[in-house]
Amino acid sequence: MNATSTPSEAEPAHSQPGQLNMPDDAKSFSDVDPSSTTPPQIPWLNDALASVYASGKEGSNPGIEEEETSGSSGTVKTLYEGPSKCDCCINWVEDYPDNTKESNENTTEAKRHALLVRMKLNHDGPRPVSIHSIVIQSSLLKVVLQQVFDHYPGVAVELDNLVFEAPFQCFFHRWDRLEACLKDTECQTTREHLLLLHNIIQEELKEAVARYQDLTSHRLMRFTDLWMIFNPDVIVFLTGVHKQGDQLGRLKSTSYKPKNGQSVFKLRLSGVAWDGDDIGYTRSSRSIPEFDGTTPIRDLKAYPLNYHQYQNELCERLIARGRKYQGLAGVSLVTCKGLAWGRKQSFFDKESMFTEDGRVVIDPRSFGRQHPNEQIQIIPLDSESTTIGAEYWDCGDSTNDTSEDHLPQQAKQVSPQAEKTSESDPCESSYRND
Repeated sequence: MNATSTPSEAEPAHSQPGQLNMPDDAKSFSDVDPSSTTPPQIPWLNDALASVYASGKEGSNPGIEEEETSGSSGTVKTLYEGPSKCDCCINWVEDYPDNTKESNENTTEAKRHALLVRMKLNHDGPRPVSIHSIVIQSSLLKVVLQQVFDHYPGVAVELDNLVFEAPFQCFFHRWDRLEACLKDTECQTTREHLLLLHNIIQEELKEAVARYQDLTSHRLMRFTDLWMIFNPDVIVFLTGVHKQGDQLGRLKSTSYKPKNGQSVFKLRLSGVAWDGDDIGYTRSSRSIPEFDGTTPIRDLKAYPLNYHQYQNELCERLIARGRKYQGLAGVSLVTCKGLAWGRKQSFFDKESMFTEDGRVVIDPRSFGRQHPNEQIQIIPLDSESTTIGAEYWDCGDSTNDTSEDHLPQQAKQVSPQAEKTSESDPCESSYRND
């Protein structure tokens, strides 16, 4: 007779991985009083969970560390640029680079000099090195340069770190002022510092001055040298286009800009216009397309007034036209007979030139209310500053525009020949005059 055993007499079975051995006297969850508010105490379960937690913390797999949340530590880690591994990115490493040293400009010996001249390797010209920039460190020099570059765009002499970069266009334009200050300066130390700067710049501008004198003596100009004749604040003659007659504007700044794969020389000017309430300064622009070789200065779309063949006659004609324009300020009912430029029927029509014979109402204020996007911005004539910010110059004035001025729309709506009594020459009633 084979002996059999009951479950109570059998050997205790070994628990499988992940299983808990329950003692014989362990209570089941069915034995817990559901009405009790005291949490059930199950000692064997608490001991088992504590054992599992301890084994997990000590780690049955010592190769895996507890992961820390990213950014949880209140510390700073500094990385440095290391040896390059590729051309597209920077290799950040923990070790401080051993091939670095303090900039020579920050040394005590360098700071005691009135000027710091930065030289760069020259790969194009005959000289092996050329001037990259000049740092003005002399406080005496800065006082003098404030007079030299007063109201010159882009030059802030009051800066602690005052740097002038080649090709030193601002010195080219204000050379007469610099020499006048050198002549009138009484302080010996200031004169010595100013003479140092004068001699360095004079040597750098020697070739540019020679080119300028050669070109202007023949009334010619190269595209790359246009900046030479356009001194900021000079009066510029703008040749007439189909929208308007000849004009004069005061130059504020210039720059070379890319356009359709080529370059244009862009002039930003201030003019005078009526916004419906006041007459004030407004902005305009003109772009000179890139050209090869040389061209006569008078063939340019814009050039300084002093190169005009008939300066006096031109100014008299434009002044007379300006008075007529001023007389049209406000609301006017005029007779228009002749050519007109604008939208003939609807505001949504394409602008074109057409013949008009009838009466026209000039009312810029009402036009501005109906078409706010076309309303021009002006600066009062009695304003202490006539400087127009860069954000205003660039408003609606991209490098892909035409080489013509940006006109207030109300000026385009009215025939340039319109007047209160009789017909006039097309050139005698353009909207903007200086």
